[in-house]
Amino acid sequence: MSAFVIAPVNAANMNNGAPYGVTDSMIVSSTVPEDDYPEWDPDAAYAAKERCIRSAAGIHRVFERLIAGTTATLPEEDALNWADVSATNAWKLFDMYEDTVTVADSPLTIVLSCGRITSLALTRVQADELTITETSGASVVFNPDPQSLDASILRHWRDYFFAPKRQVDVVTRLDVPPYSDGVITITLTKATGQIQLGKLVVGTATELGELQYRSRVRRLQLSRIERGPFGNLKTTRLRSIPQVSASLVTKTEIVAQVDAVLDDLRATPAVWILIANANNPFAKMHTIVGLSMDSEVSPDNAKEAITNLQIEGI
Repeated sequence: MSAFVIAPVNAANMNNGAPYGVTDSMIVSSTVPEDDYPEWDPDAAYAAKERCIRSAAGIHRVFERLIAGTTATLPEEDALNWADVSATNAWKLFDMYEDTVTVADSPLTIVLSCGRITSLALTRVQADELTITETSGASVVFNPDPQSLDASILRHWRDYFFAPKRQVDVVTRLDVPPYSDGVITITLTKATGQIQLGKLVVGTATELGELQYRSRVRRLQLSRIERGPFGNLKTTRLRSIPQVSASLVTKTEIVAQVDAVLDDLRATPAVWILIANANNPFAKMHTIVGLSMDSEVSPDNAKEAITNLQIEGI
């Protein structure tokens, strides 16, 4: 069970605090409008809790007014008057530090020119079909068959009518041709309702080794459970954060690159694919957009090392 990590193409800037896995210059086009709220106006008088957006390059954030009034200071530089709420809807799918989801009408099409990449990942997908195309100049260099995201299990004719609808919500590709002038077009379609996309990550994949059995997958529960004086129960349902503890056997010839990428990705979210076989029933729970919280590479013998990882989702 081969394991890989996809470092976002903008990982170097993310180490300096940039939240997004791509830069503005890499986005050729997107069908998701950036119109969550009106654009910030330095001359406008804002009421408390009123929201605006900043769609400037490198910002792309939603801000909420804390104190009614007018100020000319940019919201991202004015924590006294403005709260940073989230990325704008068009940029939530690129925000590597927030567990946010972009919602858009079908078809959702994003065209990226990111330079030489080898891999991509989509998470928390709610759509019917995915199409990926890469061009280099006038040539199509990567055009796999459209992928149905329907994963419903149909064992009997009754299942066509009554079986619960299931779908593939995590997609990874480790076979993207690395063209320096490659342009990637990603299209999601859905017959009814809006499309959802949690993260779209493009970058370079590094092999980490072979996952060993007895990995541990747990969830840090943020929900609150309280009991009153008479034992009555009150729950506040909040999200949970996946955490994975895994051991991998790493061949000696790739130990140096594994150690280097683990150091490069300190405090930087990436896509950890600890089971690269999508048909494996455990693959989904071992694919996480998250942080390496702890790592250890221990030489085991002349040919192999043991790599221990602690991964926590964003």
